[in-house]
Amino acid sequence: MKRRRGMVAFYVGIGAALILGGVAAYVFREHTTGDRRGDFGLVSRVCTGLNYSILVDGEEVTIVFSEDSDPIALGTLRAMQPEVLWPNAEGKTLFVTGTLARTPQWTPGGPGRAQREKYYAFRLQHWWLDAPFERYVPIPGHEFSDGNIARKVRSAKLTATDFDAALFKDIAMQEIATVDLGVFLRPLPQKNSPQEKTQ
Repeated sequence: MKRRRGMVAFYVGIGAALILGGVAAYVFREHTTGDRRGDFGLVSRVCTGLNYSILVDGEEVTIVFSEDSDPIALGTLRAMQPEVLWPNAEGKTLFVTGTLARTPQWTPGGPGRAQREKYYAFRLQHWWLDAPFERYVPIPGHEFSDGNIARKVRSAKLTATDFDAALFKDIAMQEIATVDLGVFLRPLPQKNSPQEKTQ
């Protein structure tokens, strides 16, 4: 009987060691790789260099979307028209879900090239807009460029015209009309003032 109890205790001890070892290995891997998974506010800048960053603990981190990103999510995000992107790309309304790599990388440098920029690879899985969201509507008779010649309205839905169809097809290899754009919206309670318009 004592021998049986001893064997049971031995195997229980092995099982506990394996479990604890697995947990320790997972924690070690998470902390040493540093790959960070989650939801992040997206910031986009109109510039000649890298123009996407995410908010991590309140700080902007420059990113480049990795090639293994979800093609539909990446295609729609890259093809989003400026009328929708620009008023929502301050990290408060437009969000991305994915994995941020631990190791930084640098853009190529050298004679005739732009200054090198530090960035982190980001594997995009999904993105969404809090809805209703703001969009720019060009003022008739004026050329829309940077949002200055436009008025803002509130919008509760996305349509295929909110995306560059050709660019989306180049990335996702399918037509934008086949995509359920509703999955990229997260409805919020509407609190419109009498002066606001919702489309």
